[in-house]
Amino acid sequence: MLRTRLTQYAFALALSWIAATGAAEGRQEKKAEDKGGPQLQQIRPIDEDAPAKGNRRARTPLDVEAKLLDADPVDPRHNQPCKVYTVKLAKGVTYTIDMTSDDFDTYLRLEDEQGKQLAEDDDNGGELNAQIVFVPERDGSFKIIATRYDDGTGAFHLRVKELRYNNLPEKALAVERDGLKVEGQLSADDPMDAVGPKHTYKAYSIRMVKGRTYTIDMDSDDFDTYLRLMDGRFKELDRNDDRGDDDLNSRIKFTPTADGVYHIVATSFDGGSGAFTLNVREGRPDADDR
Repeated sequence: MLRTRLTQYAFALALSWIAATGAAEGRQEKKAEDKGGPQLQQIRPIDEDAPAKGNRRARTPLDVEAKLLDADPVDPRHNQPCKVYTVKLAKGVTYTIDMTSDDFDTYLRLEDEQGKQLAEDDDNGGELNAQIVFVPERDGSFKIIATRYDDGTGAFHLRVKELRYNNLPEKALAVERDGLKVEGQLSADDPMDAVGPKHTYKAYSIRMVKGRTYTIDMDSDDFDTYLRLMDGRFKELDRNDDRGDDDLNSRIKFTPTADGVYHIVATSFDGGSGAFTLNVREGRPDADDR
């Protein structure tokens, strides 16, 4: 009889503890909701892959869908209604910040914790979408101001993602004495570049030597070429659309400040496809090539 009463007492205590824990968690969640508010939001990372050698999935520190309203707080710098988000970013990592909408012309601003503007953009994300490519100089929290260029309201998608190119060759190409020549084909089956102008691309890794000047040419008779050059961590160093006023081929001249592997993105300006030639050589182009 005594054993039965003790068992019933222990069971009752367990139920009381579970009920109290649930109530406390509910109060904490409600308190967090009341404190957060709709304008300033802190979003935890949704992709927490540990760093790994070689190719890996890119981290996405922020991914949110929301609506911009005329009644939202006004951005004091751009003088348009906005929503503000905070996000934690890591030093030296290249991130793309994209704001897309089918309802209005998006506009992005990026600030540090002290409110200093670090970047802004209107249409670099393709069409009327905004994109900022950013490499933090330190670990920390940053403020993203999601707004519009002039007028319009509606739904938008804001996404911050680590920039990676997982389809790069395992071995970097070397530029020999007579240069490097690659014949390629750009097609609709190629991956889409995450950075504007956001068209299909081919990517190449090139080993370069500090202090030497390299000329990178992309030529095609089929489409308007576009070149981008990045360092080993995908920070953009240069880009080019047209080599000249009447020349739709692309050229980048670059002198590395450090030995290392650099990445070339060969793409198109307007989404075209077809055959192309990529040439990389040391030294500046000849006068008749300009």
